[in-house]
Amino acid sequence: MKKNKSLLVSLVIFVISVLLVVSFGTIPLPEYESKVPVEELEGEIIFQYQLVSRNLLPPAPDILDNCIYSINLEIFPYTANEVICSSDLNGFSNEFYWYDALIIDNSQIAIKYWDRNSNIEKELLIDIDTGKIISENTSEKYSYDEQNKNILGEILIDPWQSSSQTREVAIYYQLGSEIIEVYKSKAPTNYYFNNLKWSPNGENIIASDSENNLILFSKSKLFNPHKLNFSIENIENKEFIRLIGWSN
Repeated sequence: MKKNKSLLVSLVIFVISVLLVVSFGTIPLPEYESKVPVEELEGEIIFQYQLVSRNLLPPAPDILDNCIYSINLEIFPYTANEVICSSDLNGFSNEFYWYDALIIDNSQIAIKYWDRNSNIEKELLIDIDTGKIISENTSEKYSYDEQNKNILGEILIDPWQSSSQTREVAIYYQLGSEIIEVYKSKAPTNYYFNNLKWSPNGENIIASDSENNLILFSKSKLFNPHKLNFSIENIENKEFIRLIGWSN
């Protein structure tokens, strides 16, 4: 009898513990608007996807192609258009550093690669509008501040530095010694922002998150955070890789 009573007490304690965890321990993902476009936004969001094509005869490996796409913010509903893919650049190298791709002069994408002929690192400049190669140069070095400073001198703080152990996500920027908050929200511990980039005019921010979303934020909070819902034609298997930036 005592044994059964002890089991019953243990079961009640377990059920109460589970209910407490469910009630107080579970935090939902942040919510963002997405049904209508944000008015008066200009330019293009540039990002990278890895395309995966399933071979018809397993166990042959999947075929991977790294591609860069753009979304024109002035055309709704949003559609991602291909700029260039690694398969277009096989004549240059098979060692491209796609994670280091960045926007130059708000109109070109710089992609670094290893040139085996000269045994040095080089970069290609790609025109965003046409996808054409503009030039081939020796590789330039860009610091974090250079890549994340807007025209007003404000620097986005690395989202990994903004993370905390209190189940929150946040976006901050720095001007001089002042730290300014753009956004903060409760979130699960496995939710985070991967990357942040300024708009060309320095007034808005585009972020990529751990859920493979692209989200718009207003520095001055002129609109609520907005998730970009977009389509990519003729693509079924895709895995989000990296946000590159925001061009004119």
